[in-house]
Amino acid sequence: PKRKLTPEQLAAVEERAEQWGKIVAKNAYGTSGPGLDVDFDEMEQIAAAATRGLARGTLEHLTTQQAQRLPDELPCPTCQRPCPVARRSRDVVARGATVERQEPVAHCPSVGGTFSPQRPRLQLDSHGYIPSVVATIAHAGAGLPPFE
Repeated sequence: PKRKLTPEQLAAVEERAEQWGKIVAKNAYGTSGPGLDVDFDEMEQIAAAATRGLARGTLEHLTTQQAQRLPDELPCPTCQRPCPVARRSRDVVARGATVERQEPVAHCPSVGGTFSPQRPRLQLDSHGYIPSVVATIAHAGAGLPPFE
């Protein structure tokens, strides 16, 4: 069964992240804050870097936790023969970050193919893009504004 966070839970996550943003600002400029020579663009660069880092850390942690729930062997989707699950490094392009993850993969000697038991759960395509990134790329190619 799918478990979706409620709007209230997502608002609580956003509120916590807002507090972390204040910590990022303090680490960037100290307790006295930015000098008068710092413009909004520089501040926005810090916020964007923090956003990428937060997204990357969150997604790497969550996908690793999810992958750890998989058994050591899974049936091949073609022949149903049990296949050992290993890990390989794979980049996934998400909104705001490229995430390096240790993707669980299995190789079936009978069929000669490799499959990822986690990729369908994450709704990743074979190139490592999440659906919202694929939609954004498709709309950009069609001259349409990106999805929000």
